[in-house]
Amino acid sequence: GGDPRLLRFRDVRFEAYRATTAVRATREPFETNVKRPYFHVKPLDDAQLANWHAYLDNEERAGDVSSVTRLYERCLVPCARYPSFWLRYARWQASDEGQGVAAARAVLQRAANVFCKRDVEVHFALARLEESDGDVDAARAAYAHVADDVAPGLLRCVVERANLERRAGDVAAAKDAYERAMQVEKSREGAGSKAYGVLACKYAAMLHEACGDVEGARAVYERAIGMPGGGANVLVWDGWLNFERSVGRGVAHVRAVVERCCDGDTSKDAPSESSPGRLPERDRRRISSALVEYADLVGTGAELTDAERAHERRFPARAVGDGGSLGDAGGRKRSAAVAGVEDVAAHHAAYYAQRGYQLPARYYHQ
Repeated sequence: GGDPRLLRFRDVRFEAYRATTAVRATREPFETNVKRPYFHVKPLDDAQLANWHAYLDNEERAGDVSSVTRLYERCLVPCARYPSFWLRYARWQASDEGQGVAAARAVLQRAANVFCKRDVEVHFALARLEESDGDVDAARAAYAHVADDVAPGLLRCVVERANLERRAGDVAAAKDAYERAMQVEKSREGAGSKAYGVLACKYAAMLHEACGDVEGARAVYERAIGMPGGGANVLVWDGWLNFERSVGRGVAHVRAVVERCCDGDTSKDAPSESSPGRLPERDRRRISSALVEYADLVGTGAELTDAERAHERRFPARAVGDGGSLGDAGGRKRSAAVAGVEDVAAHHAAYYAQRGYQLPARYYHQ
């Protein structure tokens, strides 16, 4: 029968061999596809990147923390210049399966300070990690580093910094972040620039949706439109129109915005059709059509009629074809709601995209 101790030793060794063989079999396909285990400035091809992701998925499913950590460290030798792997490593370390927030912070600091110094995603991830761990000052420092050194003038940094201040309870600091950024953009490219329009819309959205300050949000749009060149900023007009729709106080507020945009000031100092302080006719036509669509959606019959008449007064229908006119054989004009359907489609899609979803294009062409 043999010595029982030797038999037990043999069984233990056999179990270890069988377990090792099974693990080796699962790893072998991935190891075979690792073509470059060393660092090189030449980018990896898509197959190599996909293989590393699949390999990491396999190890994470196995659940051995030490094995996963070793594989991540090994992966980050050839993939050191790829922020996605650093971000994935940090997420895993911060999860319940990883080694905690401190380990995740160390990963992101290595990436931000050494390997991916110019990648804003890494710095933003570090800022969010610091905030989630309760260190708001460290998060502020991360955003300041992005704004000053990594990507000066980046609008996303302004928005995220303002949102950080709001979550920290300092609404005044959040407002100040937007005010300073808008002042810089106005002095740099004017109130008619896209960047200024984005900042104004984001600022107003924060006041309205996060702070419940409807009048403050409206004042932001009023001030942006009143700036030299602001009247030609289509982003501000669209944002203001969508804001009034989302407030849901009826057609009157939306009509006031449309009238100010399309009719403007009738004084002798009012901007002309070609003035840089006024929207092009195509944009004004679209915004005017949006009022018709909104009145049709929520207004009364009288409000819809008034909106259609105002639209036709602003943009009379043009004759088309061989001497014919727009409309049926009797020469009647199409209503503004039909004539402006393409413009309404563009505006409506922008509105619903801002609210978080998008309607298919065929919705407007049934």
